[in-house]
Amino acid sequence: MSASFPPLLLSALALAACTAADPTPAPPLRIQFLTRQGCANTPVMEERLRAALARLGPGFEVEYVDVGELPADDPRTGFGTPTLLVHGRDLFGAVPPGPATPT
Repeated sequence: MSASFPPLLLSALALAACTAADPTPAPPLRIQFLTRQGCANTPVMEERLRAALARLGPGFEVEYVDVGELPADDPRTGFGTPTLLVHGRDLFGAVPPGPATPT
């Protein structure tokens, strides 16, 4: 992964958290971290996500999802791992795929 990835991750999360000024507190930004057991890229993505969230401060909830444990018809099984979903949408704009096709 390129050295520019952490700033890109930080910027994407910050933009996802932006809302219009409102006197009521916004609910936490919900992030789903899609991974699977043995995913070689998960530790690096997790480290970068933690660093980005530490810089942004509170207001985020992270849910770890093992896509290998999801039902076969769950559309999240079609994403590669690791993937970050913010409020159910891919952080970098990937189109939601269909469920993974068994081989």
